[in-house]
Amino acid sequence: MSDDLSAVSAAPGTPSDESYVRLATNIVEGVSRGRAGFGAFRQFSDISRETMMLVLNSGFFANSEKRGFPAWLVDGEFLHFYMKRSRPDHRYFVDQVLASPTAYDPSCMWALFWALAKAEHEFLFRYVPFWSHEERLTGHLISQIVERLEDFAPHWASLSGAPEAQAENHCRLFYADTATARRESETGADFGLVIHAHFGQRQEYFKVARFQAKKAEENDSALIDFDQVNALLNRPDVGYFVFYHFHNPKQWSLPPTVLPAKHFQHRRDELQKEKAQSKSTSLGKETTHARNAGYDFATFVTFALADPASEHGAYVLTAEDAVTELMRVRPPLSPPSRVMVITLGSGARVVDWAELLREFIGQAQ
Repeated sequence: MSDDLSAVSAAPGTPSDESYVRLATNIVEGVSRGRAGFGAFRQFSDISRETMMLVLNSGFFANSEKRGFPAWLVDGEFLHFYMKRSRPDHRYFVDQVLASPTAYDPSCMWALFWALAKAEHEFLFRYVPFWSHEERLTGHLISQIVERLEDFAPHWASLSGAPEAQAENHCRLFYADTATARRESETGADFGLVIHAHFGQRQEYFKVARFQAKKAEENDSALIDFDQVNALLNRPDVGYFVFYHFHNPKQWSLPPTVLPAKHFQHRRDELQKEKAQSKSTSLGKETTHARNAGYDFATFVTFALADPASEHGAYVLTAEDAVTELMRVRPPLSPPSRVMVITLGSGARVVDWAELLREFIGQAQ
């Protein structure tokens, strides 16, 4: 993968659409044709299909761009048949559709998606091969997200038509470690993500999600704690699992994928009935297949969590409510060990997140 951000022209004026396409294709050069990252969509068609549908149904996907798309992306009836009966063309979708800022509305969302796409692929190739514990892997993923979003901030400003020095038009970040005051055994592999956005004349809003990280082993199995599922389902639009997939260069290796906690609701209900008869207080743990369903992480954050019309993530109108949604939890869950806030768009109010999170923060950055 290329680290060269100079693929976008540094000359005065707005870079051309072709230069952004070149940057995007440089990020996944060889990946979409390989066995890892986006390339693994070829093998896992259910995840590929669900990820693509997430994009097509998003308010951030530019409908006008459909004019140049093949029939299976334009006609709803044909699309439904295609998605159910055929293997989606992941290479076309990534290399030709998502690579262009014209597929995004507003076009500056291109910068968010490709920053996250680069972050998850750097994470997959650099850190997943060491296959450390979930907490450490989560730290590596978060650090990659922070670095890549900072790298792409100038592209966000350029695509939004704002001067680079006009900070309120940038993609801004706040990050806090909320676990530093806890004992090591109490720190977790979970993190909270808040999207704070204001686009044009639209209403300012906040979207909130909590991710519980799980390792998906080489045999596709991941261990799910159904007491965690039960607690996450108290706020079903907030609770998600993110799976880190084992990376073997000789096999198919997915980037991080996301499943809503409510994916496991039916099994949770069955376990509750079984445990009620045995008078057990714990629902226990079970292994699950982590590659049969879900969404690519970068796509989920950009086209679902950040989308105000999406049912993914809790939608609130104040920063205070966002903190309440994220941090007020029931046992056996603790507040998330890490919190990241991504502020998008022009005119978004400046929020003192450190102050709002002061009772939970050990160290903020």
